[in-house]
Amino acid sequence: MVPYTTWKVRKSHLVVSRDFLIGQETEYAISFVPEPGNARPNNKRLFQALKFGISSIVKNKPSDRHQWQEQFFVENGGSFNYEAHPFHYEDGLLEGATPECKTPEELLLYQKAQESILMQATDVAEEWLLEKGHAGRLRLIKNCRDYEGNLYGAQENYELLASNKPFRYRLLLPLCLIPFIASFWLYLLVIMIFFVVSLLTIFVGSIVGFLLFWILFGVLSVISQRFRHYMNNLWSNLQQYISNIEKKMEKSLVYLDAYVGMPLYSFWMFPTLLFFRFFSFQPYRKQALSFFLSRSVISGAGSLMEDGGFALSEKAVGIKRLYRWHLGSEQRALFDDGNLIKQLMLGAYDLLYWKDGRIRMLFFQKQRMQLGMSDSNMSQIAEYLKWGTSLVVFRMAEEGFLKDAPVVRNPIASLRKINADSTLQQAVQTQDHGEMTALDLQQWYCERAKTFLAEHDTVSMEWMEIVRLWSESLSLLREDPSLLFGRLDWVTKKYLIQEAGEGLDFAARKRIDIQYHELGTGFFARLEAEDLSLQMVEPEAVARAVYEPSSPDKVQLRSRYIQQLSETDLDVVVNWDNVYIGTLGERKVIDLNAYRNRRTPKE
Repeated sequence: MVPYTTWKVRKSHLVVSRDFLIGQETEYAISFVPEPGNARPNNKRLFQALKFGISSIVKNKPSDRHQWQEQFFVENGGSFNYEAHPFHYEDGLLEGATPECKTPEELLLYQKAQESILMQATDVAEEWLLEKGHAGRLRLIKNCRDYEGNLYGAQENYELLASNKPFRYRLLLPLCLIPFIASFWLYLLVIMIFFVVSLLTIFVGSIVGFLLFWILFGVLSVISQRFRHYMNNLWSNLQQYISNIEKKMEKSLVYLDAYVGMPLYSFWMFPTLLFFRFFSFQPYRKQALSFFLSRSVISGAGSLMEDGGFALSEKAVGIKRLYRWHLGSEQRALFDDGNLIKQLMLGAYDLLYWKDGRIRMLFFQKQRMQLGMSDSNMSQIAEYLKWGTSLVVFRMAEEGFLKDAPVVRNPIASLRKINADSTLQQAVQTQDHGEMTALDLQQWYCERAKTFLAEHDTVSMEWMEIVRLWSESLSLLREDPSLLFGRLDWVTKKYLIQEAGEGLDFAARKRIDIQYHELGTGFFARLEAEDLSLQMVEPEAVARAVYEPSSPDKVQLRSRYIQQLSETDLDVVVNWDNVYIGTLGERKVIDLNAYRNRRTPKE
């Protein structure tokens, strides 16, 4: 057996001097192996089964999410939704989002609570499917890359200062928003006209068809009973014809939005994306870039490549650029502004109903920065360090402590070079620090973090623990990576593939890669069951977190309304920022961000 370190995690419940809100979205691949003689239902059907299972465990309320993503919120403040592409709607994923949290330890607790809900729901969902005639084995896979190389997985979210020059930020932002909103409304008007005309055509055609049918049916039925069977068949065919027209109209709208709307959105959105690129989240992005390019030595989940090689990170394999430049799903940016884009588009739509909440939020001093390069970790240590080290680096950048950070040349090429090197020996060129390996880059940030903590009297004990674990991990990686078996995912997975997959073909070894991530029954779950991986959160705490909200005020409020109103007949709709109670005519809106005005008057 591979030796492993016996470190212990020292717990602390002290909070940092200024709260960060953090969270994670995780996409789970849905696996269903039918029993012999049974057909496999599509993923949309499997999601409905899982939704039934989740609803049997926790209270929940639907979201107001538009278009193709059915979403609902659960009583601990998190959410689940069906993530699918409109062209492949029946092949989607289940996405779970944690509630907003204040510390890495709290986020780890609620990530594990999310997984606990899903593992319990899977058993209930299997029974539900069996009753519907679908006998088989249902499992969820928490990874980022499938057999064919398709990417999905996790995204990290950090609420940070949108700009270190807020006046300039708020002054220039409207110059980008106004043209987009005006163009968006114009295009939406065209879509509405198309939809209304199509609907009227179907309606009028249906009325005329029904009238003609019943006239003929009545006349012919009087003449002879033998026409009844013929007319009933005609009636069924007419209904099927109308249904097909409706499906074609829906499909036409999808294609219109994809091939006309999306390019137009990208064109109108380009100034806004350019604005976000140069004015949002500075200096975080610039000073932390080299940290994220090398972070996979700690947080990578590992991936067996088609050429037989081994990559440190599943997600880094598909990263194509640092920043998003248009709305296409193939962008795969390290710093992804997709959440801000979605907020703007939904905000423009809300303005049609005289609701300006989402647009106003774009002017808040704090915004959610999203990281597109985030692996779905199974190891609690790796997941904890992924968030913890990032928060420490963000805080140092915020206070100007990283102005002399190494700047890697050719970032995307360097990222690929680092990611393909599981020996950790490959060096990349920096502008002012010469050649540095991924371990060298991480060590630089880690040493700077030690200095940062030593010079601050108000830093939390948890941050000190994060830096200690970070430093120890880097030391062990230099000494012998196998000492981190069970602690870092890429180290653990690489060992399992080498040992268990020796002599096997690529497909068999790739199955080990995928099954490592299977919730509850996968290879890593077996390591945890045998105490070969350190668990940082107690099972009792996870069991409570399934039902209880995390600590931020907005989560407490969201959870309270879900719990209290779940047994009533009131119409309740929930999103991340509001709770809507009642019908449209008499709807009450609860602003979950009201706490911001109390804590940050500048906003």
